[in-house]
Amino acid sequence: MVQMAASHACYPIEEDYEILRHAGYFPTFTHISGNEDCNPESWICNEISKDYAYDYHEIFLRMLNSVDMPQSHWLLKSPLHIFCLDKFLQIYQNALLIMTHRNLDEVLPSLCSLSLSGTELYFDNTNSISRDRIIKRSRQFFDTQIECIMKF
Repeated sequence: MVQMAASHACYPIEEDYEILRHAGYFPTFTHISGNEDCNPESWICNEISKDYAYDYHEIFLRMLNSVDMPQSHWLLKSPLHIFCLDKFLQIYQNALLIMTHRNLDEVLPSLCSLSLSGTELYFDNTNSISRDRIIKRSRQFFDTQIECIMKF
């Protein structure tokens, strides 16, 4: 977990990502799946509608808002929204989207490192087959994110 902390900035408030995980919307599980046929694109784009996750997300935020309203607005910054931007904007019609940009030469190694550190509990990091599969799936995950943004 030390490597995970070094790979990814942690903030005291990360409710957006956690709300989606509560709803069962957690495509990063494809990185650690033992199923060789499991890949991010098939799970994210083809398997099931993600409407349920955003219905849950909206209800959860509404309840959270009733007891702990932010001073100005909610900042929803989970990268998982990339896969369902149409649904996201259907639920949050007044949302403003901000797209940040980083050099792909920095982002892809960072994503692979984050994926490897996030799965270190499940795999021996000296196991090259597991490591190579996680890196391959990280690249597939990233490719799918780019495709979703381009389609949107």
